[in-house]
Amino acid sequence: MVLETERLIMRRWRESDAKDLFLYAKDPSVGPIAGWPPHRSEEESLDIIRNVLNGAEAYAVCLKEDGRAIGAIELRLCGHTDMTDREDECELGYWLGKPFWGKGIMPEAAGEILRHAFEDLGMTKVWAGYYDGNERSKRVQEKLGLRYQWTTEDVEVPQMNEVRVGHVNCITREEWARDAGRFIAFCGLDCEKCDARIATERNDDEMRASVAKLWSGLNHADITPQMINCTGCRVPGAKTPYCDSICPIRQCALKKGLSTCAGCGEMKECGKLSAVTQNSPEALENLREMRRDTADRGYDLSRFLIAQEGDFETALSEIKNGRKLTHWMWYIFPQIRGLGRSSTSEYYGIADLGEARAYLRDATLSSNLRRICEELLRLDTRDAREVFGSPDDIKLCSSMTLFMLASEGDPLFEGVLEKFFGGKKDPSTLRILGADR
Repeated sequence: MVLETERLIMRRWRESDAKDLFLYAKDPSVGPIAGWPPHRSEEESLDIIRNVLNGAEAYAVCLKEDGRAIGAIELRLCGHTDMTDREDECELGYWLGKPFWGKGIMPEAAGEILRHAFEDLGMTKVWAGYYDGNERSKRVQEKLGLRYQWTTEDVEVPQMNEVRVGHVNCITREEWARDAGRFIAFCGLDCEKCDARIATERNDDEMRASVAKLWSGLNHADITPQMINCTGCRVPGAKTPYCDSICPIRQCALKKGLSTCAGCGEMKECGKLSAVTQNSPEALENLREMRRDTADRGYDLSRFLIAQEGDFETALSEIKNGRKLTHWMWYIFPQIRGLGRSSTSEYYGIADLGEARAYLRDATLSSNLRRICEELLRLDTRDAREVFGSPDDIKLCSSMTLFMLASEGDPLFEGVLEKFFGGKKDPSTLRILGADR
């Protein structure tokens, strides 16, 4: 089995990977925080490939550009995890070489592994854990949508001869499908609102009979209660006969290899689709939202993720103390490109409102921006120059103006403008964005 994402290939480990494995696994900042000691030699890495990284669902995480292994990811199945004894549940484990931290690689890899677990392997729940202090692993699980379950105070870590505090999260197939938008059908309709799916989820025979009777009348067809079984148009599991083999929209999308009609260049002109969206504006808006999400992927935000990986907590601490002391303004409070002349301001400049919206859609960047803005609002002072100095006080105004416009008036960004600048927006930012007219 080989799994692929935009940047990555996940494949079985090979003995020829020993050199790359040792290169990253010898780093003392990688293994110990996950519960295993650094590798001591290439020979030890080879032995681990042969005897540890040999599970049925153990994969090397490889860059597409050169094929080298930069990390590991695994679904530990029944008998290989102490988190569950059910055959339809498994545990997710992973680690990544330090040079690749902060680039969104592990969430990308683990997102595909979750899809594989639920769609290909038929899992109903995926578990994952991390030790206290492993904030990177915690953030990966948060990004994947795993929900907190419990904390254990005295977890034995035999490879490190330690006892630690452990945290456990999990995600169900239903939660994953909902978070991933899988309940949005090919046509944009929301399957969570479909009576057939509700009856299936509840296993309600009376509701099945009621839906069958209603649909028989609407479609002038003989629909029986036994046909009312459907987990969702794009979710693994049962389908009604219509959804499974008759629906022209679903059949067209499957034939074209599309995840939804949002990815089709003929979406606006499609007569089959318009028959649905004319009666359900919500379906059209769902498809448009999916197109916006796809457009976000055209922006490379890794420069911000990498920079904030090392400096965000420092910036947050300085703001809490009421005074910016170090240099991080460009990538903590980004501005529209064109305001500054330095190479740094150009590099971290936001290209347009589209990239600003993509920034706000990114879970890490949005969370960090909101956290530091909330700390600004908690300060006693209303003097931006007192906190940031000059000219960074002006940069704050321009950044908040940008994100206020991108968010269409988010009260948090408006609040910062109101507190520190009397509600005035940065005129240069407005001019560049054409919002001064």
